[in-house]
Amino acid sequence: MSGDYDDEFNWRVENSDVVVPDQRATAVYVNGWGQAVIRQERAWDEERDTFVVIDHAHLPTLIAALMKIADVAPVRDDSPGTVVPDEAGPVGP
Repeated sequence: MSGDYDDEFNWRVENSDVVVPDQRATAVYVNGWGQAVIRQERAWDEERDTFVVIDHAHLPTLIAALMKIADVAPVRDDSPGTVVPDEAGPVGP
């Protein structure tokens, strides 16, 4: 970690100095059609919030996939679609 001020600071994921990455506010609720809605607050340069709508029938599959991700230590990689290896150990002691 460097104590020097730098206007060209590297905020990318590969910089281990970045310990709290940006995270948009996220809401989860049920819409009028009974679908789960995941909504993220818009960024300063966007006009609207982002929505993901999941039909109730697909929630168990989505939740199982999210739990698989949640049960392994995070992998820091800035490549989209990074696959977490099955050999990764569980999080925690």
